[in-house]
Amino acid sequence: MLLSLHVKNLALIKDIDVSFEKGLNILTGETGAGKSLLLGSINIALGAKFSKDIIRNEEESALVELIFENNDSLREILSKYDIDASDDIIIVSRKINNNKSISKINGFTVTVKDLKNIMLNMLDISGQHEHQKLLSKETHLDIVDEYAKDKTKPILTKLKDLYEEYKYLQKLKDEFNIDESSKNREIDILQFETNEIDQKIFMKDEDDALEEEFKKLNSGTDICEDLNKAYSILQGDNGGVSSALEDALSYVNDAYKYDDGLSDLKDSLYELDSLCKDLTRDLYQKLEDVSVDEERLSEVSERLDEINHLKMKYGNTYESIINYLNEKKEQLDFYLDYDNRLKEHEEKIEKCKCEIISLCDKLTDIRIKTAKVLKEKITDVLLELNFLDVKFDIVVNNKDDFNAKGNNEVIFMISTNPGSDIRPINEVASGGELSRIMLAIKTVLASVDDVDTLIFDEIDSGISGITASMVAKKLCDVSKYRQVICITHLAQIAAMADLHLRIDKNVIDNNTYTTLTKLDYDESIAELMRISGNEKLTDTDKAHAVSLKQSCDEYKKGQ
Repeated sequence: MLLSLHVKNLALIKDIDVSFEKGLNILTGETGAGKSLLLGSINIALGAKFSKDIIRNEEESALVELIFENNDSLREILSKYDIDASDDIIIVSRKINNNKSISKINGFTVTVKDLKNIMLNMLDISGQHEHQKLLSKETHLDIVDEYAKDKTKPILTKLKDLYEEYKYLQKLKDEFNIDESSKNREIDILQFETNEIDQKIFMKDEDDALEEEFKKLNSGTDICEDLNKAYSILQGDNGGVSSALEDALSYVNDAYKYDDGLSDLKDSLYELDSLCKDLTRDLYQKLEDVSVDEERLSEVSERLDEINHLKMKYGNTYESIINYLNEKKEQLDFYLDYDNRLKEHEEKIEKCKCEIISLCDKLTDIRIKTAKVLKEKITDVLLELNFLDVKFDIVVNNKDDFNAKGNNEVIFMISTNPGSDIRPINEVASGGELSRIMLAIKTVLASVDDVDTLIFDEIDSGISGITASMVAKKLCDVSKYRQVICITHLAQIAAMADLHLRIDKNVIDNNTYTTLTKLDYDESIAELMRISGNEKLTDTDKAHAVSLKQSCDEYKKGQ
């Protein structure tokens, strides 16, 4: 049950708190006072879209907050979304700011999608849009399924999964749509690619190891080249540094014969010549020790070329090449075993289709039986709503194809005039009749629905007089086991209120405000007089309003 509504900075509403009660809650007010705005605020809290200019002028944000009475059913639903619902109340809020919104349930932020799903179990709003949906056969099907939901819901859940599988299998079947020449061409390509990878595939990390070995082998060649160059300098074809030192030492020895002061110079040249000869021998020995395995270098280089070729064609890593290979082998197996695979796939499709048809048949049987019961119940309520010569029927037809809801087409048929043939509701029902038909349907569904709160707007569209009184009585009947909130322009309906609220529009300091007032008995009588439409209210008008109120009170006592 909806306990209260709080709206702040939404269009004409500055700040409103509304407390609702059990039974029939009625909202009245002048046209344009903000009744639809109040209902719109509830829709926003339910997750509806909103206009970018919905925030009140000069304000940065708007807020809508609903407080519900908690129950075991709601706790179970909220637990599926990991929302704490241990308290006796549930607080739902939606804050709007800069075309964005933040939705919360008991302080837990939720997506708009989750908000809508959860709120389906808390409130049911019936307005002009919902009435127009009665013109759709899809809505007729949903109403029948809703009434028999204990039986239809488990089947529809299975059917939805099977239908998704069926569509997936049908999509996969497109892979079989290939001619013989194209199939053979695919086989040739796949065989070439898989054979090439199988023949040249490398071990995991083999490429890194070969790269390292190649660097070492290739560096041996560079070392030999550099050492040979150094050896040529020290001991080249023309003698090199060693020969030059020997010549220099010979000249110094000759000079030493004439000048023994050259002794130090001669000794230094001896040491240098000896060191150069030692270096030359060491360098030669190093050249002898350094060996280059040209054959292995060639093998490593060729293998790296093969690996890099695979990488360029089939993937940059070992894992990606193996994945590619496995994928192509699966495709090859598929084409090599094409006929058997096609047969198996068609058998899967046929099996899935048979299971779907079986579920469709079960749904058809349930819907036909439900339609008979629902037809009688709705007809009874329509008679109570002043459809005096009404004929109502629910036709369940089979379609040639099926979908996630089965293979049925459900059509609501009606005749409201004596002598008229019964015809589809969308061909004959007026706006006023649609609102009463919707009320009849909601009345019947309320007996099997878990939703505690029903909200009606435009329920009095196109009706007056005794019909309005009968609608009021039916709303009262429903309110005995469901909380009902109704926006109305008719005194006959407003007089039935257990709680009467008046919505007003006031202008203060050039600013327009929508306000809401809980009416006591005398105020409610005055509002009933205003709704009756007389410019000058007389004692007769008051007596009529009092009489209307007393009549409604007597009806409620007799319930």
